[in-house]
Amino acid sequence: MTIATALAILAALGATSLLAGRLVAGAFRLRWLDPFEPTRAAASAVVGTMGLTVLYGRLSDRGLAAPRILALCALALMGLFVATLVQRRLHVLRPVGRPARWFWLGVALALAAAASLLPLLLAGGYDAGNDTYTYCAFSEWLQGHGFGEPATADPASPVTALSVNQQGRGFPLGAAFVLALARAARGDSSLVLYPLVSAWGVMLVACALWVAARWCLGLSWRLAAAGVIAFALLPHTVYWAHHHGFLSQTYAEAALVLALAVLARRWTRPAGGFSGVVLLALAAAYLVTVYLPFVPVLAAATLVSLAALEARRGGWTASALLSRVGTFSALFLLFAGFSLWSRFKGLLMLVGVTVGGLVPLRWGDWLSVGLGTAACASHGRLVGSLPGLVTPATAAALGLLALGVASTAASRRASGLTAALAVFAALVGYYALFVLDPWTGQRGHTWSVFKSVQWAYPLVFLLQLRGLCAVRRLGRLPLLGAAALVVALATAHAPWSRALGREMRTVIVSEHPYQEATRVRERLAGLPPGELLLLGRPAGRSVWLAAVSALLAHPRPIVADWQDSASLHASQSSSAAEAALEGFLRRPEDSGIIPLLAGFEPFDASGLEPLGGGFFRVRDTSRPLLVQVLAPRGQDDRPVLTDEGRTKLVFLSLHACAAEVRVSTAGAVPALRYQVIAGLVGGPAFRAAVRQTPPARTVAGPAPFRLRVDLARGLTTLALTADSPVPIVEVQVSAAR
Repeated sequence: MTIATALAILAALGATSLLAGRLVAGAFRLRWLDPFEPTRAAASAVVGTMGLTVLYGRLSDRGLAAPRILALCALALMGLFVATLVQRRLHVLRPVGRPARWFWLGVALALAAAASLLPLLLAGGYDAGNDTYTYCAFSEWLQGHGFGEPATADPASPVTALSVNQQGRGFPLGAAFVLALARAARGDSSLVLYPLVSAWGVMLVACALWVAARWCLGLSWRLAAAGVIAFALLPHTVYWAHHHGFLSQTYAEAALVLALAVLARRWTRPAGGFSGVVLLALAAAYLVTVYLPFVPVLAAATLVSLAALEARRGGWTASALLSRVGTFSALFLLFAGFSLWSRFKGLLMLVGVTVGGLVPLRWGDWLSVGLGTAACASHGRLVGSLPGLVTPATAAALGLLALGVASTAASRRASGLTAALAVFAALVGYYALFVLDPWTGQRGHTWSVFKSVQWAYPLVFLLQLRGLCAVRRLGRLPLLGAAALVVALATAHAPWSRALGREMRTVIVSEHPYQEATRVRERLAGLPPGELLLLGRPAGRSVWLAAVSALLAHPRPIVADWQDSASLHASQSSSAAEAALEGFLRRPEDSGIIPLLAGFEPFDASGLEPLGGGFFRVRDTSRPLLVQVLAPRGQDDRPVLTDEGRTKLVFLSLHACAAEVRVSTAGAVPALRYQVIAGLVGGPAFRAAVRQTPPARTVAGPAPFRLRVDLARGLTTLALTADSPVPIVEVQVSAAR
């Protein structure tokens, strides 16, 4: 897929969500969303996404697959249009307002989209080695199934295991519903569509912040526009969640911020109570479907906000209380369905589950990440901007936050925002002070602190924006300084995105892996009928190669040795892979097995049919064939001989035979030791096999080295050891004379 096509798909996704939101406003007579001006348009985009997701969830619970749900969603939009037409509310589809306001909203969203897709633009890929696989696998399974249909794990279809696990947990990954709809509409692999759907989640957060700045903080449209543009430029945790596969988080943050804005609007438009109840019920049902951890936060914010509102008015009457609770409950059950126990059982499960990893940040770094002035990369390393800028920027951001807290502390209108932020602050304190880290055994659960800081950032940003408004009274100089800081901090996106984009090259071997992914998928689909067999062990190249291969091959059956592969269970298809290999060895031409190599850059491509992206089909097995190189990688990504015995060459042979292996190196190697082990072994099994086989033999002299080895039937591992690290230039194998 080209970048131009990707941008067009993203624009279509946004337009569909906006249309759905406007039709919901028209059909349900949500007067809070009248007229169709920029602030209501931003709110409508979030409402439309929530509505489509909730509708998908209800239909999927009934066992419907994504293509049928896509058709029913189209019918639902037509029905909403007819209802809007009958009520003579077509004005909800007619844009109004000053062009300048539309222009700056468009600029803010375009910047958010550009920053989200910067890994694709700068490095031709994105980081798919994370929870991306979870959402993509679920999306692929949903193309033929509904969440209400019991899932079964198929050894020849790795994506099915994820759905079985998710059903066991009792709740769906609701954000994947948007991805499943895009997959059904477009037909591309979920792996290709994922960064676009995820970018829309970031844009939704920007939309919700625009609305909250207007409704919750009471800012002018100019300040709201400036704030959202700053949000689009800063290297904050919302982008971290987007880049690292936390799709549910970004989609949920948009709904939570919009719900807080709705709570604030009740203070200025109390007569429009029905609109507020509908929007809150939809947001609550959406969060139950998409991200359960935010449900208690929204509940706390709602109770505090409404209690403060009614206290100002003198308290509730019994009839008013019953009316509000009854209307909300009926709408919530209509939107969320009646199978709520399994959802909240899933929430209890999430409380006790251990996920994530150690986040080794210093206190100053925690502040920078939490305040949006630096991004956290791998191993606790910060992605800063210009040298020496992060510290003063963090101090300024902390000062703005303090001013924002002071200026909103007594504001009943922002009571929901304050309550939600207080919940997140309590979570940070609880995990930092009272919970042991399972990875270090020390006090302070760093991953949970990190997640809580991420969740809180959009609310922190709103208070920083409120603090900036307080500083505005001092003149233009502080505003110009803040703008300069934002632009300078935005420079962190480029190096961060380049590093993220290059990650995809480890699983799809290409300078432009994102575009190559579509071609690989098409070529895999075009192979003759049969079961695909990945030779070797994909994890030897990358722990995520197996997952990516399974996604690109789906729905074709594919088996391999999944040992050490992320998100895949080694036991799921080990026996199936062994059976497929045995069947191919017996009858190579008519076994119905199609052997493949993945993540491979062959030294000798004869006998292989290139499929692109490091994928090859094995066509000629008349001679021994090198199928995998398991070795540390040098700076130019070439395999390297080491003195630790971690360099392994894996060969395929239809028959037991003697072979000659010729190894050329880039530098001098006085002696090369080698050991031949039958089968494909690695990790502890490799070390055990080394002890059980004859001792290593040594070949001395200048390169290239000629090794005579006895290959077993099937796969054979050749372990190499050198006295010093040297890159391997060439490997050739032939039958011994």
